[in-house]
Amino acid sequence: MSASASSPFGSGSHAHSEQRLSRTSFVLDCFRISSSILPRVFPTVLFLTLYASAIAAADLIWHASWTTSYAVTSTLSVVVGLLLVFRNSTSYDRWYEGRKLWQDAQTTARNWALLVWINVDTQPDKVGAKQRAMRLVGAFMLAVKHELRAEYGTQWEDLRAVLPKEWLQSQPANGAYDAMAKVSDIERQISVSEASPLLSQGSSGMAHDSLGLPLRILAELHHYLATSRRAGLLDDLGPAGFSLLNTQLLTLSTLFSSMMRISTTPTPLIYAIHLKQSSLIYLLALPLALVGELGWKMVPFTTVVSAMLVGLEGISSEIEDPFGRDKSDHRLDEWCHTLNAEIETIMRSVKQGVQEE
Repeated sequence: MSASASSPFGSGSHAHSEQRLSRTSFVLDCFRISSSILPRVFPTVLFLTLYASAIAAADLIWHASWTTSYAVTSTLSVVVGLLLVFRNSTSYDRWYEGRKLWQDAQTTARNWALLVWINVDTQPDKVGAKQRAMRLVGAFMLAVKHELRAEYGTQWEDLRAVLPKEWLQSQPANGAYDAMAKVSDIERQISVSEASPLLSQGSSGMAHDSLGLPLRILAELHHYLATSRRAGLLDDLGPAGFSLLNTQLLTLSTLFSSMMRISTTPTPLIYAIHLKQSSLIYLLALPLALVGELGWKMVPFTTVVSAMLVGLEGISSEIEDPFGRDKSDHRLDEWCHTLNAEIETIMRSVKQGVQEE
């Protein structure tokens, strides 16, 4: 496939799908319900509103005497507030770190492609191998995207457009990797004791049988560099340039591991459950503390407070894993498209090899 051949990654700009805040109207953003967390937390808020309505009805019909003190809800509000602050701060740190790691990886991949295209000498029988390596570094970012989303294998349309055909036909390794991934997904949700082995016998055997697509691509790129050096195609770069290209591939591996750390290490389940339990206790106690003074008027007040607290927890849950497909997650599809389009443009528009003066 030549550099000028048609590619699924056009040179045109990819449409931005991210919704942004208005720069002119605060009120306009407040009424963008579909883009907010409210649709997601609506069932919980509705339940708490109905609960508060039942408390108000009991107070009006049976004249129930509620003696709950404000001190109870005040103490609970401090505890819940501290938990929510920590939860939101941790989730946003993960979201922002994920963006930085992806940007570093995309920049490193782009720099590697530029260095290879310009500095690897051109020979008629080696051009195809260079183009293959160029597309593989773009395929690496696509493979990382699918790996972060637990989408294993090579059956994805964007991957099939850039991977070598022989890779698409070699299903045994991918099949083993899919099996390992399913076992891994199950084991991530099971707590093991310190005396338990880190890998079960079944999963450890499969771990040795497959490498995973992102690491397989990096291994192929390392092999390409070694082959090019042996063929004398990297003489102009010298040892320092060869070392730089290898270091960039190692950097991609490190960044991939860091992104996997974020993706596969959620907030501890026991902490997340305790936060929800504490919030629920507070919201259940709130109507009891307010109905004696406000009567039925405490129902809308409870609804507003519930929407705020439950919404904050919902936001934390949504941005905790920034590599998924939620509205607030990073635009990995767009960024992968942009990188691969840039690589195709480099191969089409930039002169390859070192030019003689």
